[in-house]
Amino acid sequence: MKQRKPSFRLLYIIYVVVLAAAVTSAALYVRSLLKEYEASQPELLARAAAAQLTADAAAGDFQERYDLAEVTPGPFEQDRDVLEEYLALYAGDLEVSQSASTADSLVYAVKRDGLLLAEIKLKAAGPAVTKLAVLSMREWAVEAITPVFTPRDYTLTLPNSFAVTVNGIALTAEHGAPNGERQTDYTLTGLYFTPELVITDSDGTVGDYTLKNGRVTVDFVDYTLTLPAELNVQVDDRQISGVPTGDSLIRYDISLLNRPRVCITDDYGNTVEYGGETHLPLTRVSLTADSHYAVRVDGVPVPDHRITTQANPEYAG
Repeated sequence: MKQRKPSFRLLYIIYVVVLAAAVTSAALYVRSLLKEYEASQPELLARAAAAQLTADAAAGDFQERYDLAEVTPGPFEQDRDVLEEYLALYAGDLEVSQSASTADSLVYAVKRDGLLLAEIKLKAAGPAVTKLAVLSMREWAVEAITPVFTPRDYTLTLPNSFAVTVNGIALTAEHGAPNGERQTDYTLTGLYFTPELVITDSDGTVGDYTLKNGRVTVDFVDYTLTLPAELNVQVDDRQISGVPTGDSLIRYDISLLNRPRVCITDDYGNTVEYGGETHLPLTRVSLTADSHYAVRVDGVPVPDHRITTQANPEYAG
């Protein structure tokens, strides 16, 4: 009896079924690897540790659990329960980001509104493994969770004419030290939280500031000009008066938060804008002439208040 060969249709169906099974198996394997890869990401472990901090902060024994040092508010945070405020920060949206790393360890910073609350250190719990030639995975474990709650100091330098409050408390000379003749270096000590500053110049303008690495940076203008008394100085179209220093010179101190338009004018229609330059194109001439003569500068008569008269000694006697 003649044996029948499988038809092409049947072979094709078998091929398609086997291929579909292989594709499905490969897809399931890749899917499993992707899940394994996502689960192995150390950031997930750091976020879980941050969530544990949130739970511990609400439990009521945070200070004992993490052996926090005794909290002593500084002069700018008096009458505040800084520990309670610190623990309350864990209830909000926490920022968890890697801040340092070595071959076998990772450090994550836990922050709230830019304020560092804690550090989480992870250590490698196994060797790195690469699968599918592109997926590199490694097992990690939490080595330490360290809350960061220590007082910080901040410094800032401002003109003496500026007024400053820190958390509503006005700074005085006791909080600073002279920096030259016109500015003061202030040190804000014992602050557990980011301070709220209000910086005001002599015109009542309130300025912006930035804080970075314990330094408060303020954008301001602080000019000192010593000019002949014959010149006039205007700041934003407002004429200002200076302090006589002798020898017919006037000193002008200009300290403002907004960059002003400073103009120096003479009696003959000449104007120079000043923007902090070291030298100005000044010409000063003293001329003695007989009263019968008229003196003009660039065609403009010398004003009467710039003229002094005296008897000619050659005619005396």
